[in-house]
Amino acid sequence: MQTAPNKEILRQQMEERIWRFLLSFREEHQLPPLWRRPLIGFASTDHPGFLRLRRAVLPDHALPQEILPGCRTAVVCFLPFSLEVIKSNREGRYASPLWVMAYQRSAQALAPVGQLIQAIAEEEGFRAVIPTDTGYAAPGLYKSRWSHRHIAFLAGLGTFGKHNLLITSKGCCGYYTSLVTTLPLAGDPIPAKPACLFYQGKDCGLCIKQCVGGALTKEGFCREKCYALCMENQPIQQKRGLALPADACGKCAVCLPCSFASPHAET
Repeated sequence: MQTAPNKEILRQQMEERIWRFLLSFREEHQLPPLWRRPLIGFASTDHPGFLRLRRAVLPDHALPQEILPGCRTAVVCFLPFSLEVIKSNREGRYASPLWVMAYQRSAQALAPVGQLIQAIAEEEGFRAVIPTDTGYAAPGLYKSRWSHRHIAFLAGLGTFGKHNLLITSKGCCGYYTSLVTTLPLAGDPIPAKPACLFYQGKDCGLCIKQCVGGALTKEGFCREKCYALCMENQPIQQKRGLALPADACGKCAVCLPCSFASPHAET
């Protein structure tokens, strides 16, 4: 029987190799600073939360064992945006060019980042598979059959805020990818208390005020309005000379107490 590697050493190895890749990617494409050091989280694939995603997200949300029979662990990587990217997106109705660039370049980097994690698992003698069905489940249905953010929650990377984004130790602004592997690692604990100040009953709600599309209210979140505003960005960004797709917004996420880090307020 294969011996599981030390989880913390493996985490450090993944984070370091991904960070070196991002620095090389940035140099190769002559990019400004777009990311901070990545975070890695682990979720046991027998966690009951995976089944609950079929109620919370979609009835046919994929289960880890459907992607890789015999898998034991889901590995999640968060690429937190740089402070420059986050600050650039504060003003105006439309996403800043730097914010859009961060989204576009993160999307390009996800495949090699996933392959790096896969390679590390295989170097340890275990199998790993990167899910492919991670986009919108159907036209007009703005949910995924493999929700990286929800799996990041199960992997202990953070808790959800009022803006529906996960608040990690490095904030809520960034990009996720994940995969499943036969590596038998103990899952990371889900934080017991919400990081979101609004959910702590504190005087915040800044994300609601900053939602320029009216998608986010105290009562809830309208995915259709959010999507419409993201699509409104497309022709604006095209006029700026940015490549498509440029369906990014992010106004509800920037320059908040939870944008750069977890607020760590006492409840």
